[in-house]
Amino acid sequence: MFSSTYTLLGYSKNCHINSQIKHGKNDRPTSNSKSSNLKKLMNIFIKFILISLIHSHLAFPQVDNIKAAFKKFYNSEIIDPIGCNDNIQNFLKYLDENNIDYKDGHVIEVYEPVQRLFFYNARWGQEKLYQNGVNYFGSNWYFHVFFVHRNKVYDFSLRGSKIPTLKNYLNQGFLPKFPTKKLLFWGVITKKSTLKEFKKMKMKIFDPEAYSYDQSGFLRKGNFIDLF
Repeated sequence: MFSSTYTLLGYSKNCHINSQIKHGKNDRPTSNSKSSNLKKLMNIFIKFILISLIHSHLAFPQVDNIKAAFKKFYNSEIIDPIGCNDNIQNFLKYLDENNIDYKDGHVIEVYEPVQRLFFYNARWGQEKLYQNGVNYFGSNWYFHVFFVHRNKVYDFSLRGSKIPTLKNYLNQGFLPKFPTKKLLFWGVITKKSTLKEFKKMKMKIFDPEAYSYDQSGFLRKGNFIDLF
């Protein structure tokens, strides 16, 4: 960085040697010469700082809305394939760092102790086939966390960095489009059987600001079916 920047600004390590040759071996630079050299060094320093700031801005661009922040954060190294709750917490912290308001949203946690919470459009899901041959990318969890803001869902476990409406997210993610093939332990899963399970499945709703600190901020409980 130093060498390339100095070359770009026309500064050479040999400038002091060239100055000695110009003035002669026993000559001393005049005060005007010293002042001129000092100004040059100051200009070089200022330009170097400006270039550094520009590079820093390019490497870490700011975002000014939740959608842009989600698109950027979706592919960041901090995303954990098995940490949906941590992903949402870190995302909310990221929004805080960029001064993006999100506090009128809600964090939703759905939990099912025996891992009967199936998802059919999972980012890290296994490709499977419905009975009619149509493929899907399925995962099954014992809990899942996502963020809802103004009827839009932000979920880093969803394929393709999409930002669907809550209705589309629930219908396309948690409900099978067609009957599945027989699954080990679970058998054939249909939309009707899934909605029946959701009547018993629990969810918690959290305040997002508190959740961003330590995954706290519990507001109320309910049944998952209440969202449909």
